[in-house]
Amino acid sequence: MGEAFALRRRHVELEQGRLIVAESLAEIAGKHVFDTPKSHQRREITLPGFVISALRSHLGRLPQDSDALLFTGRTGKALHYNAWRRWHFDSAVDAAGLKDVTPHDLRATHATWVADRHSVMVAARRLGHSNASVTTRHYARAVEGRDREIADGFDAERGTRDGSEDRVARMWHEEDDKEPTALSPL
Repeated sequence: MGEAFALRRRHVELEQGRLIVAESLAEIAGKHVFDTPKSHQRREITLPGFVISALRSHLGRLPQDSDALLFTGRTGKALHYNAWRRWHFDSAVDAAGLKDVTPHDLRATHATWVADRHSVMVAARRLGHSNASVTTRHYARAVEGRDREIADGFDAERGTRDGSEDRVARMWHEEDDKEPTALSPL
Protein backbone atom coordinates (compact mmCIF):
# COMPACT_ATOMS: atom_id res chain seq x y z
CA MET A 1 0.00 0.00 0.00
CA GLY A 2 2.98 2.25 0.55
CA GLU A 3 3.51 2.50 -3.21
CA ALA A 4 -0.13 3.48 -3.77
CA PHE A 5 -0.08 6.01 -0.92
CA ALA A 6 3.05 7.64 -2.41
CA LEU A 7 1.60 8.14 -5.91
CA ARG A 8 1.60 11.75 -7.04
CA ARG A 9 -0.06 13.56 -9.92
CA ARG A 10 3.25 13.49 -11.86
CA HIS A 11 3.28 9.67 -11.63
CA VAL A 12 0.10 9.37 -13.72
CA GLU A 13 0.48 9.34 -17.50
CA LEU A 14 -3.11 9.04 -18.70
CA GLU A 15 -2.34 9.44 -22.41
CA GLN A 16 0.10 6.53 -22.22
CA GLY A 17 -2.24 4.62 -19.91
CA ARG A 18 0.29 4.03 -17.16
CA LEU A 19 1.46 4.80 -13.65
CA ILE A 20 5.05 5.34 -12.64
CA VAL A 21 5.95 3.72 -9.33
CA ALA A 22 8.88 5.78 -8.09
CA GLU A 23 8.24 6.20 -4.37
CA SER A 24 6.88 4.36 -1.40
CA LEU A 25 5.42 5.71 1.81
CA ALA A 26 6.24 4.07 5.13
CA GLU A 27 5.11 4.94 8.61
CA ILE A 28 7.84 4.96 11.23
CA ALA A 29 6.84 5.81 14.80
CA GLY A 30 3.65 7.43 13.48
CA LYS A 31 5.51 9.67 11.02
CA HIS A 32 5.43 9.41 7.23
CA VAL A 33 8.69 8.68 5.43
CA PHE A 34 8.91 8.74 1.63
CA ASP A 35 11.55 6.51 0.07
CA THR A 36 12.17 4.44 -3.04
CA PRO A 37 10.15 1.24 -3.55
CA LYS A 38 11.55 -1.97 -2.06
CA SER A 39 13.32 -2.80 -5.31
CA HIS A 40 14.86 0.70 -5.33
CA GLN A 41 13.85 0.89 -8.97
CA ARG A 42 11.24 2.96 -10.69
CA ARG A 43 8.77 0.94 -12.78
CA GLU A 44 5.86 1.57 -15.10
CA ILE A 45 2.53 -0.21 -14.78
CA THR A 46 0.12 -0.23 -17.69
CA LEU A 47 -3.47 0.35 -16.59
CA PRO A 48 -6.75 -1.06 -17.89
CA GLY A 49 -9.18 1.42 -19.44
CA PHE A 50 -11.63 1.46 -16.52
CA VAL A 51 -8.83 2.50 -14.14
CA ILE A 52 -7.66 5.22 -16.53
CA SER A 53 -11.23 6.52 -16.64
CA ALA A 54 -11.54 6.54 -12.84
CA LEU A 55 -8.14 8.24 -12.49
CA ARG A 56 -9.09 10.90 -15.03
CA SER A 57 -12.13 11.75 -12.93
CA HIS A 58 -10.14 11.61 -9.69
CA LEU A 59 -7.39 13.89 -11.05
CA GLY A 60 -10.06 16.47 -11.87
CA ARG A 61 -10.68 16.88 -8.13
CA LEU A 62 -7.00 17.24 -7.18
CA PRO A 63 -4.81 20.34 -7.04
CA GLN A 64 -2.85 20.93 -10.26
CA ASP A 65 0.46 20.73 -8.38
CA SER A 66 2.55 17.87 -9.83
CA ASP A 67 3.60 16.92 -6.27
CA ALA A 68 -0.01 16.49 -5.11
CA LEU A 69 -0.61 13.03 -3.64
CA LEU A 70 -3.31 11.03 -5.43
CA PHE A 71 -4.75 9.64 -2.23
CA THR A 72 -4.97 11.62 0.97
CA GLY A 73 -6.84 11.60 4.25
CA ARG A 74 -9.55 14.08 5.17
CA THR A 75 -6.91 16.66 6.09
CA GLY A 76 -5.31 16.47 2.65
CA LYS A 77 -2.18 14.84 4.04
CA ALA A 78 -0.69 11.42 3.33
CA LEU A 79 -2.82 8.47 4.43
CA HIS A 80 -2.05 6.49 7.56
CA TYR A 81 -2.38 2.79 6.79
CA ASN A 82 -4.42 1.82 9.86
CA ALA A 83 -6.91 4.67 9.41
CA TRP A 84 -7.27 3.91 5.68
CA ARG A 85 -7.74 0.25 6.46
CA ARG A 86 -10.39 0.89 9.12
CA TRP A 87 -12.33 3.64 7.31
CA HIS A 88 -12.08 2.56 3.70
CA PHE A 89 -10.78 -0.93 3.02
CA ASP A 90 -12.46 -2.93 5.80
CA SER A 91 -15.80 -1.18 5.25
CA ALA A 92 -15.58 -1.99 1.51
CA VAL A 93 -14.83 -5.64 2.33
CA ASP A 94 -17.87 -5.73 4.65
CA ALA A 95 -20.09 -4.03 2.04
CA ALA A 96 -19.03 -6.69 -0.48
CA GLY A 97 -20.11 -9.40 1.96
CA LEU A 98 -16.58 -10.77 2.30
CA LYS A 99 -14.72 -11.85 5.43
CA ASP A 100 -11.05 -11.74 6.39
CA VAL A 101 -9.80 -10.12 3.17
CA THR A 102 -6.64 -8.03 3.44
CA PRO A 103 -4.93 -5.68 0.99
CA HIS A 104 -2.20 -8.33 0.75
CA ASP A 105 -4.86 -10.84 -0.40
CA LEU A 106 -5.75 -8.52 -3.28
CA ARG A 107 -2.09 -8.23 -4.26
CA ALA A 108 -1.76 -12.04 -4.18
CA THR A 109 -4.92 -12.40 -6.28
CA HIS A 110 -3.57 -9.96 -8.85
CA ALA A 111 -0.19 -11.74 -8.91
CA THR A 112 -1.90 -15.12 -9.36
CA TRP A 113 -4.11 -13.83 -12.17
CA VAL A 114 -1.18 -12.22 -14.03
CA ALA A 115 1.13 -15.21 -13.52
CA ASP A 116 -1.54 -17.66 -14.67
CA ARG A 117 -2.39 -15.74 -17.83
CA HIS A 118 0.87 -14.04 -18.73
CA SER A 119 3.76 -15.75 -16.83
CA VAL A 120 5.44 -15.46 -13.47
CA MET A 121 8.10 -13.16 -14.94
CA VAL A 122 5.44 -10.67 -16.03
CA ALA A 123 3.80 -10.84 -12.59
CA ALA A 124 7.18 -10.31 -10.88
CA ARG A 125 7.89 -7.23 -12.96
CA ARG A 126 4.41 -5.81 -12.39
CA LEU A 127 4.75 -6.27 -8.63
CA GLY A 128 8.26 -4.80 -8.58
CA HIS A 129 10.10 -7.98 -7.67
CA SER A 130 13.66 -8.30 -8.96
CA ASN A 131 13.42 -12.09 -8.63
CA ALA A 132 10.43 -14.19 -9.75
CA SER A 133 10.97 -16.57 -6.82
CA VAL A 134 9.67 -13.82 -4.51
CA THR A 135 6.49 -13.70 -6.58
CA THR A 136 5.94 -17.46 -6.49
CA ARG A 137 6.90 -17.79 -2.84
CA HIS A 138 4.74 -14.97 -1.47
CA TYR A 139 2.04 -14.12 -3.99
CA ALA A 140 1.18 -16.28 -7.00
CA ARG A 141 -0.84 -19.40 -6.23
CA ALA A 142 -1.78 -22.43 -8.30
CA VAL A 143 -5.15 -21.98 -9.97
CA GLU A 144 -7.62 -24.82 -9.48
CA GLY A 145 -8.84 -26.55 -12.63
CA ARG A 146 -5.73 -25.94 -14.75
CA ASP A 147 -4.82 -29.63 -14.76
CA ARG A 148 -8.19 -30.41 -16.40
CA GLU A 149 -7.55 -27.67 -18.96
CA ILE A 150 -4.17 -29.24 -19.78
CA ALA A 151 -5.75 -32.65 -20.34
CA ASP A 152 -8.51 -31.09 -22.45
CA GLY A 153 -5.87 -29.26 -24.45
CA PHE A 154 -4.13 -32.53 -25.26
CA ASP A 155 -7.47 -33.97 -26.40
CA ALA A 156 -8.11 -30.92 -28.57
CA GLU A 157 -4.59 -31.15 -30.06
CA ARG A 158 -5.15 -34.81 -30.86
CA GLY A 159 -8.43 -33.96 -32.56
CA THR A 160 -6.78 -31.32 -34.77
CA ARG A 161 -4.30 -33.82 -36.21
CA ASP A 162 -6.19 -36.54 -38.19
CA GLY A 163 -7.76 -38.39 -35.28
CA SER A 164 -5.01 -41.01 -35.26
CA GLU A 165 -3.25 -41.39 -31.92
CA ASP A 166 -0.29 -43.05 -33.64
CA ARG A 167 0.07 -40.19 -36.11
CA VAL A 168 0.07 -37.60 -33.30
CA ALA A 169 2.70 -39.52 -31.33
CA ARG A 170 4.83 -39.90 -34.47
CA MET A 171 4.51 -36.18 -35.29
CA TRP A 172 5.54 -35.15 -31.78
CA HIS A 173 8.42 -37.64 -31.82
CA GLU A 174 9.59 -36.41 -35.24
CA GLU A 175 9.41 -32.80 -34.03
CA ASP A 176 11.57 -33.78 -31.02
CA ASP A 177 14.27 -35.07 -33.40
CA LYS A 178 14.48 -31.70 -35.17
CA GLU A 179 16.69 -28.84 -34.04
CA PRO A 180 14.59 -26.66 -31.70
CA THR A 181 13.42 -23.35 -33.11
CA ALA A 182 11.57 -20.50 -31.51
CA LEU A 183 8.29 -22.00 -32.73
CA SER A 184 8.84 -25.73 -32.19
CA PRO A 185 8.70 -27.57 -28.89
CA LEU A 186 12.03 -28.36 -27.23
